[in-house]
Amino acid sequence: MKNKYHTLLKRLAYTLAVLIVYHFASLIPLPGINAEATRLIAEIPAFSFFNIFAGGNYGQLSFLSVGLMAFINAQIIVQILEANVSKTVTEWSKSGETGRHKLDRLLKIITLCFGVLQAIAILLGLNALSKDRLFVGNYWLAFTTNLVLLVAGAFVTMWLADRITLDGLGNGSAVIITGNIIAQTQSQLAKTELTPQMILILAVIFFAAMIIMAFINDSELRLKVYYASRDYYENQELYIPFRLLPSSIMPVVFASGLMTVPQIFAFFFSSMGSSPVTELLLYISSLNNGVGILIYAALIIAFSFLYSDIQLNPELLSKNLQKQESYIGNIYPGTSTEQYLYRILNRFSFFSGIFLVIIGVLPLIIASWLPSKFMSLGILGSSYIIVISVIVEMVKQAKGLVQKNSYTNILTTNFNFSKK
Repeated sequence: MKNKYHTLLKRLAYTLAVLIVYHFASLIPLPGINAEATRLIAEIPAFSFFNIFAGGNYGQLSFLSVGLMAFINAQIIVQILEANVSKTVTEWSKSGETGRHKLDRLLKIITLCFGVLQAIAILLGLNALSKDRLFVGNYWLAFTTNLVLLVAGAFVTMWLADRITLDGLGNGSAVIITGNIIAQTQSQLAKTELTPQMILILAVIFFAAMIIMAFINDSELRLKVYYASRDYYENQELYIPFRLLPSSIMPVVFASGLMTVPQIFAFFFSSMGSSPVTELLLYISSLNNGVGILIYAALIIAFSFLYSDIQLNPELLSKNLQKQESYIGNIYPGTSTEQYLYRILNRFSFFSGIFLVIIGVLPLIIASWLPSKFMSLGILGSSYIIVISVIVEMVKQAKGLVQKNSYTNILTTNFNFSKK
């Protein structure tokens, strides 16, 4: 029993430890900041996505206030470059471990650029919104110090997310965002003053959505693979699994991250006093109106296609099948197989995008029919698709770890071949 669950418990404990470190780091306040000014800014509904990616700590501008925004936006850029936009980056993605190191270095450089950009925008924008009352003491000293700290905090968050992905349970970025969403839920429920009956209804909807998500997430199409000249595989069922949600929840994460970009520029323009541009940027990036919701839905669908193509890569898959002298059913190897795989992937990506849009946008539509105080709860409800997916993925990974450790390692088993 101990050996069976040892790896799972170790990874779970590691994940919880990283989340605790992240939580306490997000409570470290930046020096020379007027806390009263940041509390007023945190109440602005248009900056809701900032709070999700920064752990809800704009009420107290902290070391991790840039959070995952820089890292996720950098990931979006790298993913787009990998999709045959840049030949060099595309080659790196196909070059094994060497290419992976180059991509990681590129990701860190872009994260640094976004981190600096977002930190400057946050400081200048919040200072303008607080009517030049954000900094206490020497302006340039406080600005420079906090700029360095915010950028450093972005890299600390990125490192913590990587630690969870490598040594914990689930995708690190999604797990940290899940922690941020849960951290905000309690305060939002207190503000909306929900009755026990409404809380019960929300709990039932949450668990129903979790069951549906688990079912859809585990659904897959199995394409049987045949080998032309290998007798070894003659009696074995070999197949290529195509998940119904090929990109999982990442399109929602990327769409949410990209929706923060107009808000970053809104911070910049607000610091220069250009109110019409600021209002336009906040309008198109806000989930409080139909335009923002439509843009959010379109981004989810677009990333469903982009991320699925990058993750599964039918072109590379068809080439590998041809090298192994294998084929799928009655499909000819080579170009015909590639086109067939693309057709299946595009259908599943379209379904995935529509499904994620329905689950993600429905809470926003329901909240728009309710009093305005429920709007922030609607945005949180939209984000709860990330929470549900993370829980489902973590349970699935946990089952895999337990199953893996259940097998007896033949190399460590003592066999007695002596005659009695």
